Amino acid sequence: MSEHHFEFLVIGSGAAGLTSALTLSKKGRVLLVSKGAFGDGSSLYAQGGICVSREADEVQSHIEDTLAAGAEHNDRSAVSVMVESSAEAIDWLEHQGVRFDREPDGAYSQGLEAAHSRPRILHATDFTGRSIQVALVSQARRTPGVTIWDEATALDLIVRDGQCFGAYVLRGGIAHRCFADATVLATGGLGQVYRWTTNPAVSSGDGIALGMRAGAEVADLEFIQFHPTALRADSSPAFLISEAVRGAGAYIVNQSGQRFLFDVDPRGELAPRDIVARAIYDELPVSEVYIDCRHLGLTPLLKRFPNIYQGALDRGFNLATDLVPVTPAAHYSCGGLKVDLDGSTSIAGLFACGEVARTGVHGANRLASNSLLEAVVFARSLMKKPLPKTSRPVSTSCPEYCKATPERFAGLKRRLQHLMWEKVGIVRAEHELRAARAQIEDWSSGITGAGWINEDIAELRNMLLVSAAITQAALNRRVSLGSHFLVTSPRVDATYCGHVETQLAGADENVAFV
Repeated sequence: MSEHHFEFLVIGSGAAGLTSALTLSKKGRVLLVSKGAFGDGSSLYAQGGICVSREADEVQSHIEDTLAAGAEHNDRSAVSVMVESSAEAIDWLEHQGVRFDREPDGAYSQGLEAAHSRPRILHATDFTGRSIQVALVSQARRTPGVTIWDEATALDLIVRDGQCFGAYVLRGGIAHRCFADATVLATGGLGQVYRWTTNPAVSSGDGIALGMRAGAEVADLEFIQFHPTALRADSSPAFLISEAVRGAGAYIVNQSGQRFLFDVDPRGELAPRDIVARAIYDELPVSEVYIDCRHLGLTPLLKRFPNIYQGALDRGFNLATDLVPVTPAAHYSCGGLKVDLDGSTSIAGLFACGEVARTGVHGANRLASNSLLEAVVFARSLMKKPLPKTSRPVSTSCPEYCKATPERFAGLKRRLQHLMWEKVGIVRAEHELRAARAQIEDWSSGITGAGWINEDIAELRNMLLVSAAITQAALNRRVSLGSHFLVTSPRVDATYCGHVETQLAGADENVAFV
């Protein structure tokens, strides 16, 4: 096993990981590990934009909107830090080469999205995340203090006596012992544990699992945000139709042409995501649901949403002339590894930022376009306190590499994704959660404790561990809150997203279990 020594190890190459690496490179040498291609991840696919608030009244409004969307479950101090740092974060991104859209007079073009009380979302056409990623990847590649490993899988953290010293990283079939004074987990989300998700293939909850196996505290994993408007097709990841499209005036209608969201919330299409997602979910057993952009006009659609327009066209739908079928899909985890405002986890020397971290910003439900801002703000503020100087452990070991995955594990990933969608998804019931927990425990017993590892098994055991944690967190929270929604009685309904789903409903859907 080869051995490497750096001041900083950053695992993940999305917006949070890249910002971390660029920030920490001013303090020492950085090893940046990317599970897939360098720069791949959810940040690349973020369409809508990034929030900014500069004036005092804008800052206060942004804070209040974030708290309202999060069902007041947020950490107010973390929200304040993020919002008050937003202007500085935008200035930093522009210095890295990001170019946000502007009006003819030079002012920022600011969009409106659901649950925002005013326009405050900066964008770079309709793929803001990609613009940020391209700029940060370019900066990282030309920063001398950053070493990049792509197509590399972090297997486990090296932890002794409550101190993290780095991680075992599998690259090219060889396990590497990577020591660092500080290790940053920036691995992104966990959407791949669900059958229907907008997340790319690499988003399998790896960072949360790495932290949990090492003993790090987690929080709020029951709060999974489902995006209301993924293009409905028999494939996953699903193509996302951004919140910003509804913010620009698109309608949500059923097959009768009714804008049924107003029956649920007076804000209609601009209600918070959890409300819109559940309303669409409830409508799907009896009717197709569509996003209707036809009244917006071809020219405005091409100007503001060229990539979404083309993406839908590539899938057989013209936003300017067609009703486009949509469905909710797993999109964002509001919880994760519990961190303080400096990114510290409960393990010394281990930090986290981005979607893998539970900063407390999002509470029970994320406000649209806060995620890129959170990633940049908290990645830039990592490790404000000095690190303790400790000696590295002399002897460490990791499981033996096994090239072939045993046949008994074939199809287990897909079965887990179906289970999580059906029993731990948009709408939940206690008996379904208990059944899911028992099944996950049974599957996990066959994979834990093995003396060998490879990329597929590493990902599968991470997905099982994170799925178990989400399910247990959902069982522990016995009342509905934000994106965690409980019902008390099951019913079997029609085919949904290509297979039969167990839909859940109750006369009083916002009650505690008894």
